[in-house]
Amino acid sequence: VADGSRQNPIVMTDIGPGYGTSGRWGGLIIQGRAGNSSCDDAGACNAYSTGLGFSGGGDEFDDSGVLKHVVINGAGQHRGYFDDALDPHIEIRSGGLTLQSVGQGTLIDTLQIDNTGSGASVQFSGGSVNAKRLVLTHQGSTMLSMDSGYVGNLQHVFVNQRDWSYLGSAIRVSSDEMASRKTMPTLANFTVVGSRGEYHGGDELPEPDTHIIGITGGAGVFIHNTAV
Repeated sequence: VADGSRQNPIVMTDIGPGYGTSGRWGGLIIQGRAGNSSCDDAGACNAYSTGLGFSGGGDEFDDSGVLKHVVINGAGQHRGYFDDALDPHIEIRSGGLTLQSVGQGTLIDTLQIDNTGSGASVQFSGGSVNAKRLVLTHQGSTMLSMDSGYVGNLQHVFVNQRDWSYLGSAIRVSSDEMASRKTMPTLANFTVVGSRGEYHGGDELPEPDTHIIGITGGAGVFIHNTAV
């Protein structure tokens, strides 16, 4: 349980409030037992996420606790390690807040995710948890990512990018084309602000990905009262 208040929010960072550099720690990861596109619809499973353990199951009302009035600052570390049992070298691009198969019994309300490094500011991988009053700031690539059959509701969300990613969408919604459980969130009362950044990947300039919301793999999204 991380239950702060408006006057005294809980700040998660590597050295304290006011820290302004990104990618210095791994961020917050919450794993639950709600549905995931990697799971059998009949019951529990262990959906594997590289380097981050297991999650998933059949309980859409799974309770992973409370996350309220919390600031996550400077997360999103890109790191690698060796694991002979799985792969000679594994790379992990962690974000600010990663929610894997988290159920509707979890309370997520009033968060700011600031200065995230390599991963998304917030990633919903499977599950059906609802969240409201999110402020996502100072990220150069995907701010909000939803995948692996996430079907929750998000409302009252403000997205303000540092620089718009040349090859990425501010909001990305994706599914496995072969999975029976598709990513299908509902987004309401969103405001998205940003400007497209420059390409630094090589001499040959590709076509930019100018989509504010990128939807792939048979995923879908319901959008209400949103300004860009």
